[in-house]
Amino acid sequence: MSISFPLAPMSPVIRGLTIALLLLPVFIGLFGVISRKWFLIIIFFFFLILYSFVWLWCRPSEFVVTSNQLKIVFPAWTRK
Repeated sequence: MSISFPLAPMSPVIRGLTIALLLLPVFIGLFGVISRKWFLIIIFFFFLILYSFVWLWCRPSEFVVTSNQLKIVFPAWTRK
């Protein structure tokens, strides 16, 4: 038998900060395309790769407790 625990909800302040930081690369990329500054587009893709890495590898999605172990489930891997 196992019991699954999802992540706790974010506080409103942290949620607002997260949304603001998720929108930052979008504005950088749009400004880079409009102004034709390629280094800003490169920075946009760097942020895109960095955010994807954090979302898939560094942020757990749930915790599963069984009779003899604790599983921390990430979107791309699981730690027991």
